Amino acid sequence: MRPLVFFMAVTLITIGTVSLNDNAYSDESLTAYGGMHGALTSCDDETQEQHLYLLNSEELDLDKIQIEKLRKIDSECGKSCTIDRAKLRVAKMEMDELLRSDSIDMKKVVAKSTLISELMNDLRIRLVRVKVESMMVLNEDQKKKAKGLR
Repeated sequence: MRPLVFFMAVTLITIGTVSLNDNAYSDESLTAYGGMHGALTSCDDETQEQHLYLLNSEELDLDKIQIEKLRKIDSECGKSCTIDRAKLRVAKMEMDELLRSDSIDMKKVVAKSTLISELMNDLRIRLVRVKVESMMVLNEDQKKKAKGLR
């Protein structure tokens, strides 16, 4: 059992040296934890449906009410995404500290890893919800036009 725990600790540290170019990690200098959970879907303006629709509001024939709804979705998404990304960054910093300690406590590492996975999953689900909410603002004709924008 001990060799397995030691192996897991070494594996975590070794995997952690991978650097990522993904936006989720770009502003962080954490080295002991990067990459174990895969790439995170970005919350950037260019990747969100509401931005695509707002940028093409004339082409989609959006009325003022639709524009207002999309702006509200955008604002709420931006706020919650910023908060969740901050929580994720702190959790990764804490994981980095755990993995750099002289004696690695695997229970704490597993708990922190679980938290990080949950935070990343919450962000992914939020982005899907925002996409669905944004699409629901459009009528059927606008949805057809929007498909051609991608």
